[in-house]
Amino acid sequence: MPMQPLSFFHFSTKALQIIVFLGGLTSSGFSTHATSEATEVSGASQPTVVYTALIWAIQENNLQKVSTLLLDRKKINNQDFLGYSPLHYAAKYAKPAIVDCLIKSKVLLDQVSVRNGNTPLLLAVERGHKKIVSLLLAAGANPNIVNRQGYNALQLAIQKNRKDLVQLLLQAGAMCDTEPSPLWIAIKACNLPIVQMLLQQKQMVETKDKKGYTVLHWAARQNVVALFRALLNAGRFNINAKATNGATPLHLIAANKKSKLLKTLLHCCLLEINAQDCTGSTPLHYAVATQQRKSVDRLLRYPAIDVNIQNNIGQTALHYAVQCQDRAIVKKLLVHAGRGVWIKNKEGLTPLELAMHQNNTKLYKLMLVHVGLLGMD
Repeated sequence: MPMQPLSFFHFSTKALQIIVFLGGLTSSGFSTHATSEATEVSGASQPTVVYTALIWAIQENNLQKVSTLLLDRKKINNQDFLGYSPLHYAAKYAKPAIVDCLIKSKVLLDQVSVRNGNTPLLLAVERGHKKIVSLLLAAGANPNIVNRQGYNALQLAIQKNRKDLVQLLLQAGAMCDTEPSPLWIAIKACNLPIVQMLLQQKQMVETKDKKGYTVLHWAARQNVVALFRALLNAGRFNINAKATNGATPLHLIAANKKSKLLKTLLHCCLLEINAQDCTGSTPLHYAVATQQRKSVDRLLRYPAIDVNIQNNIGQTALHYAVQCQDRAIVKKLLVHAGRGVWIKNKEGLTPLELAMHQNNTKLYKLMLVHVGLLGMD
């Protein structure tokens, strides 16, 4: 079944004759507002009868007709008011044989459309035409041109989860150190095969987004163990990197009730377990304040953990545990807190005094027992 033509070319025979007639008037010294405006916007050659016929032949996938029309090579790179050349239409709608025919006729490979800034290669990637992408790359199409949305062919291929296209583009020299990071896009899509493919590229380096998040921050948010391990095993990324707010990947993981990554991260020998964010809070502060009991338990097993670190308002993890009235967490912290029960926050209150103000008898008695064990009045 022949493909339906684009709306721009969807005219009756009579209408097409009128356009040809107007084209004749233009060449005779007359012009219309529409044609002059199109020329002003695109700066491209005005469509001709041969050009229009070529577009129709491409949309109909009529290889024989396309081959005949391509004998007039002066017109094969003409662009319409959108900046689309015959190769644009072929890459978007036609069969590989027609694209190959155009390439052999020495068409320009990297013409950019006016509206979206797309090249034929970008259109082929958007449509997922693997064979056409392969033909264009083999002919020398530039894989690193960026469209008006800020994406190149590699980024588009990753967004569409097309590992096969990603492989073709990387082999053709697609750059990996662009913004937005191709690796970020793959991580957000939770596409492990593409992530692994990108990690093999030498040009892959650590970068940050506008919030200061690194790929490990994003992987922590995605909460996919295999993905996170792949990044850690690559050895290229700082596990203690801080975002703009000072949070490390460990901060995010510790506060996430559904996180599966804490055990994996705690096995990293370079991990800074007591890293503080811009508020002075540690991952333990995060875990306690959000009442993540499993996270608290795992963090407390780490040899270098310091439960008595105060944040910018003087609060320790024990202060937050008391405020949350979480007896289970308070009990765990007391094992490690020692004289931390007497640390005062910026308001001059100790965890013990906070417990008293909470009117929680059981919690207060629990802390008094701890004080008694310390031999303190």
